[in-house]
Amino acid sequence: MKKLTVLAIVCLLLSSVLFSTDYPLGTFSFMGNKEWAYNNREAFNSYIEQLGYNTSLIELFPTTYPAIDGPVSSDLAGVFSSMRTHGLNAAIMDKTYSPRETGSSYAYTTGSYMKFEAEFSDWAEIKPGDGSASNYWYGSRETRYMVRDVNGFKSLAIQQRVGVPDDDDDSSYGFVWRCEAGQDRAGFAYGDLRYRWKGRPSVSGGDSLDIRIGQEFILKKINPLETPSSSDKLYIRYSFKLEGIDSLADNDGILVFSIVGYPYAGGGHAVSPDSLKLIVGNSVIGKEYNLTRSAYESLPAHPDYSGYRYLDVEVSYAELFSKKLLADNSAWSYRLVNINPRVYWLGNCDLSLDFIEIRDQFYKNIESNPGVYEAAIASRMSYLQSIYQQNGSPEYISHMFTFDEPYQPQFRSYQKLETSPQLSGRPEKQFTAVNVRGFRRFPIGIDPNIPNETKYYNNVEAFINVANPKYLMVNPYPITPEILWNESTSDENHIQNILDDFVLDKYRDAKMHSDSVDGGEFYACVQAMGHWRNGSWKQYILPPPQTQEMMQYLPLCYGADGIFNYRLFGYVGHPKLTSDEYGALVSVNLGSPEINPPTFNAIQKANKKIQQYGPIITKLEWKGANTIMQFSAVPDVETSSLHITGIANATPTLSGPYGCYVQAGYFLDSDNNPSIMLVNRRANYFNSNGLGDPEDISIGNYDACFPAFNPQKVMVSISESATAQFGEYVALYDVASDSLYFEEGWDRTVQLGPGEGKFLQMCGTLPSIVTEDISLPQKSVLAGEITLTQSSVVQNQPKSTLIFTPGTHITLLSGTVLNLAGAITFGDGVHFCIEDSASVNISEADCEFKGTLSIEGNGCFNITNSTSGGLSLKDR
Repeated sequence: MKKLTVLAIVCLLLSSVLFSTDYPLGTFSFMGNKEWAYNNREAFNSYIEQLGYNTSLIELFPTTYPAIDGPVSSDLAGVFSSMRTHGLNAAIMDKTYSPRETGSSYAYTTGSYMKFEAEFSDWAEIKPGDGSASNYWYGSRETRYMVRDVNGFKSLAIQQRVGVPDDDDDSSYGFVWRCEAGQDRAGFAYGDLRYRWKGRPSVSGGDSLDIRIGQEFILKKINPLETPSSSDKLYIRYSFKLEGIDSLADNDGILVFSIVGYPYAGGGHAVSPDSLKLIVGNSVIGKEYNLTRSAYESLPAHPDYSGYRYLDVEVSYAELFSKKLLADNSAWSYRLVNINPRVYWLGNCDLSLDFIEIRDQFYKNIESNPGVYEAAIASRMSYLQSIYQQNGSPEYISHMFTFDEPYQPQFRSYQKLETSPQLSGRPEKQFTAVNVRGFRRFPIGIDPNIPNETKYYNNVEAFINVANPKYLMVNPYPITPEILWNESTSDENHIQNILDDFVLDKYRDAKMHSDSVDGGEFYACVQAMGHWRNGSWKQYILPPPQTQEMMQYLPLCYGADGIFNYRLFGYVGHPKLTSDEYGALVSVNLGSPEINPPTFNAIQKANKKIQQYGPIITKLEWKGANTIMQFSAVPDVETSSLHITGIANATPTLSGPYGCYVQAGYFLDSDNNPSIMLVNRRANYFNSNGLGDPEDISIGNYDACFPAFNPQKVMVSISESATAQFGEYVALYDVASDSLYFEEGWDRTVQLGPGEGKFLQMCGTLPSIVTEDISLPQKSVLAGEITLTQSSVVQNQPKSTLIFTPGTHITLLSGTVLNLAGAITFGDGVHFCIEDSASVNISEADCEFKGTLSIEGNGCFNITNSTSGGLSLKDR
C-alpha cells in the first residue's frame, strides 16, 4: 500500500525588526529634533519602515537654532528610540553649528578653499589630458578695467593676459605662468577669473558665454546673528618667483595686486568691477598693493616650493558686503558673488606666477588648529553613538553626512575631514551627495570613454579628483519640465538621453572610482519628489509611478552599495513656502504625514526586491553595463567571461512612441558565477488628454496622462562555454520572485513590466525528464515538475548551493537516487514523490526550510548529519 508522509517543518528564524545593515536602503527623511519632526516621529518612522527602508537620514540642530524654525528638542534619546523601534539605522546630518561649531561635521565641511593654478588660461592643455579635466575648471584669460583718455574721461578697456605657460619642476603643478622682461609687454599676469571653457549659448545660435567665478564660495557665518564682520576675512595667497631684479632699486615697483568683483546688476554681473580695500600685514592699504624689490625680498619663502615666496592679502567680509559682493545664502552662510585676484606686472623683471589660494575665515580657523575641531567632532560622534546604543541598539550610527552638494571650494574640506587622524577608525562612514551641477553647460572636448561624444564639465569627476572620497554618493535628479517624453529619441532632452548622460554616466563614474579605492562604496540618491507651484511643476516633476520604480532599480546595474531617496515627504500648504513639495508622503498644512499613493506604492514595490538584490549585488565584481535597444546594444561590454553572447530585444512590435530600452548590468561572484541586472527603462510616456504639457499635469491626472508602456521581453543568449561551469542545463534565477528561466537551446526569454527590474543569477538546473546520471554544479536551482527515470542518479557536491523553488515537485521513479549535500534551501510547498527502491539522501547539509515540505511514497527520504537553524533532523 502506498505510504504518504507529510512533514510540516517550521522555520525557527532569529526574530528581529531590523533589515539587513549590509545594504543601506535609505531616505532623506529630515527627521530629527526640530519640533514638528520630533512630534511626528512615530508616524514618520512607521511609514519609513513600511516603505522598506532600513536607514533614515536625519538632521540634528542645536537648541539655540533660530526661533523661526524652532523650537528644537534636546531629547535625542527619544529621536533614536523611535528609530530603533522601527528597525531603522541612522545617518546623521549634524547641523549643530553653534555654540558647538567645533564639533559639527556638517559645519566643518562648509569651509571654502580653492587653489587656482596660475598657468590655466582657457581650454588649452598644460599637461596632456588636463584640457578636459573637470578639476581644473578655472582660468584667467582677459581683464576688464577702467582707463582714462587724454581728457580724463574713463572708459572700459579689455586686455588679454600677458605671458605664457612655462614648465618649472619646482612649482606646484610643474608649470607656472611666466612673463619675461624684454619679451612681454607690461600688463595683467592674472586678471578676471572665469571657467576655462565658454558656456553653451543661452539660446540656439547665440554666442558662447563667459562664466565668472564667485558663487561657488559658500562662507560659513562665524557669528550667525551679526552682520558681516570686519574681523572675518577672505585670505588670498599669491605664490610666485621673481628673477632679474638685481638691477632694480629697493623702491622700484614690480607687481601691483588688487582684488575686484563684479556685483550683480540686471540679471547678471555688472559690466565694470568694484575694487576692494586690501589688508596686508594687518594694515588696510587701500585698493592696490604695490610690491617693490625690497618688499619682495622680505616676503617669506614658500615652505613647499623652492625659490618661491608668497604674499598674503586679506579682504574683510564687511568690505565684500558693502560692495554687494557677499550675499546672505542661509541662516548660517553667506555666498560670494564674484572675486578676481589680479596681478599687474610692470615688465621690469621675470615673473613666475605659480598659484593663487583663497581661504574663507572658517577654513582658516580649522587650518590654524585642525586637531581641536577634529577631536571635537570625534567626541560629538561618540556622544551620539552612546545615546543611540542606550536605546537598545547593538548597532552603530551607520553614516555621517557632511555639507550637502558641495561646490568646488568645499571639496578640500571634505577630503581633510575624511583623512583626519582624529577620525580614523571611527564606525561612521562619511559621505555627502554630489550633484551634477553644470550639466551640459561647458563643452570641454571629446569624451575618451564614448566615441564621437562631446565631453562636458563633470562635477562628479571634479569631486573625485580633488576629494578622492572613500564613500561617494551622486544625486542626479532627471525628471524635470525640460525633458521630452515622446518625441524623437535623437533629441538630447529626450528622457532616455537624459537618463544616459545625466544619470547613468555619473553612476558609471562613481562605480569606477569606488572600485579603485580600497573598501570604497558608491551610493545613489534617487529623485522621489517634485515641486508644484501655481498650477504646474517647477524645477522637478514628481516621477510617475513606473518611472519612479525604474529609477529605483537603475543603480543596481552599476553595483551601487546603497540606495537613498530624496526625499521622504514634502510640505503642501506650508505657510512659509512658496511651492508645494510632493514625495512618498505629504504634510498638508503642517499636519501629520499622509501617504501619496503613486510614489509610496512604487517605492515600496521596488524596495521589496532591492532588500533582496542589494546585499547580493554589493558583494559582486561589476563588469560593466550597457543599454539594450531595438536593434543594438551600446556601449560594447565584454561578456565572454560571463558565458553570455548577447542580450537583445525580443519584442519586435512595441506599443508607445518608441522602442526597446533595457539597461543591463553584468557581474561575477568570487567563484566566477555570472549574473545580470535588467531594468526596463520604458516606464511611462505622455498623453496630454487636453490637460496641457507634462509640467501641467497634477498627481490626480497621472493615470490618464502618464500611461505605462506595455511589458518588454529581452532574450539572453547563453554561450556553450557555460556548460563547463554549470553543466548541460543552464538557467537564470531571480531570487526575489523565485522564478527560473530555462528553455530548450541557449536563449532565455525574460519579460519585464514597465519600469521593472530583475536580477538574474546564472545556475545549473535539471530538465523535466532526467534519463541519465547528472552531477549538479556548484550553484543549482530546481523548479517546476522534474522526474528522475531509468535508474538515474543525481547528486551535488558538499560545498555547493542548491535551491528548490516554492512548489517544486520532484518524482523519483523506482531505482533512481537523489544524493544531496552542501547548502540547501527548500521553498514552501516543495513535494517529493518517491517510489519503491528510490531514495533521497541528504547528508552533511546545511538545510533551510521556508515552509512546508511534503514527502509521498514508499521510497526512502534520509537526512543525516545535517542542520537547519536550531532544528535537528534525524533519519526517517
